[in-house]
Amino acid sequence: MEHVIYVGILIVLAGIIALELRIPVAIMEIVFGVIAFNLLGITTDPWIDFLADLGVLGIMFFAGLEVDPRMLKRDLLKNSTIGAFIYLARLAIVFSVAFLLFGFDPYASLLIGISLSTTSLALVYPIVKERGTIKSEHGQAILSVAMVIDILSTVSLVFFVQPEQEILLIIYIMVALLIFYSAPKVTKRIFARYQGSLAEMEVRFTLLCLMAAGFLAEKLMLSEVIFAFFLGLIFSEIIVDRKDVEEKLRGIVFGFLAPVFFFKAGILMDLSQLHLDMITFIIVFGLVAYLSVYFIAKSVFARLFNKEVGECAGLIFNFRLSFGIIAAIFGLRMGLISVSVYTSIVTIILLASIVSSIFLKFVPPQP
Repeated sequence: MEHVIYVGILIVLAGIIALELRIPVAIMEIVFGVIAFNLLGITTDPWIDFLADLGVLGIMFFAGLEVDPRMLKRDLLKNSTIGAFIYLARLAIVFSVAFLLFGFDPYASLLIGISLSTTSLALVYPIVKERGTIKSEHGQAILSVAMVIDILSTVSLVFFVQPEQEILLIIYIMVALLIFYSAPKVTKRIFARYQGSLAEMEVRFTLLCLMAAGFLAEKLMLSEVIFAFFLGLIFSEIIVDRKDVEEKLRGIVFGFLAPVFFFKAGILMDLSQLHLDMITFIIVFGLVAYLSVYFIAKSVFARLFNKEVGECAGLIFNFRLSFGIIAAIFGLRMGLISVSVYTSIVTIILLASIVSSIFLKFVPPQP
């Protein structure tokens, strides 16, 4: 029971320090998780695993919820092409280095590529909003491209599906399709009937759908993030008119569940695994992943807008915190990568986000 108090204190301290230093809170939560395991000896418990699993479902649910269909439709072809080009170019480069230079097998190389090629929409959105460019043409373009990269990153995990029992697989697929088909209708009725009740039935039902998505994903041998993401897409049309429900869910997810997920991601980082070969891994892949997207995005957006916007885009698309870590944990759970490789990937993701946060302060916002 002591761990509960220690974890709670560390998560609160992480939030306070992150806000004071003006860096993403998730980064500090991971750092405190690393400290908890490597210095304090705190390990993951079943309750941490449960809350962290709900946290990752909530994060990806909101990632799907944040995708604005109207924004995607506007300049859809152009932004989709840019997003696909940035994502696939970096994925191809990182995959090639992992497969040809480091000798990883194709599946592990692809997973490393996905982890280091995604962009965190959860971080891009507040950064663009904070810089006051969210209503500008280039701000909308950056958000749209980040959405495309997020979607491609999520869909990429389909390559790691490993179904076992075919009959059960078919049954669970039918149940999943039934839920996705009926969820909007049922949700609208529940929201309309129990609106404003103290029982908070809307929140309860949404959390039930999230847990059901996790259960089905486990039975289908899929990553739960795929189900949660598309569930968010479905709910985006329903919750758009219920900001009160969205705010309550956001408070539960980002105030309680997501911090546990990021804290656990830090606990899983065993720094004793960082030998000389892993330090080489961090340096090589860190530079390759960061510089490849920096120059690609900078060149594309500088041509479309101006040099300063290109500089900003190159830095922003190196924020790949949430889904990069999700993909890395997924690979660790499936045995595709070792603890040392996982630790190295998360270290690269953290360093990239910190470096981008620092350099963005020297790039003035463009009107």
